[in-house]
Amino acid sequence: MSGGEEQNIDWQGLLNWSTKYHDGTAPSDVQPMSEEDREWLQQAMKQYTYDDTDKLKEICEQMNKEVESNFDQTKGSKSGDELYNMLDDLQNLIELHERNSLNLAITGGLKSLMSYIFSHPDSEARVIAC
Repeated sequence: MSGGEEQNIDWQGLLNWSTKYHDGTAPSDVQPMSEEDREWLQQAMKQYTYDDTDKLKEICEQMNKEVESNFDQTKGSKSGDELYNMLDDLQNLIELHERNSLNLAITGGLKSLMSYIFSHPDSEARVIAC
């Protein structure tokens, strides 16, 4: 939708369609999902569902490791675009939801972020961390 366009949704029709075979007034051939199908669906949903808290935790763990290694690239620290993208992702996650600021502090990420600001050898990383 753009501009002042309005979309008319047939809510009653949607309700009728979605309950047509599940309201108990007519026989239905719908069967419960098998355990195998249920597990597959749960895995698929987990794989394709974005959890900002998990992503924040993952970034904070990476930052903590890098601070502990004193930003030594020979010990797996990120550099260049990979580093900048990680810090941009962190910024986006913090802006996404107000609870992520608290989660950043709880996971130790705030302390690591401060180390990035004051101690990272890459000046661009220090600017992005700010």
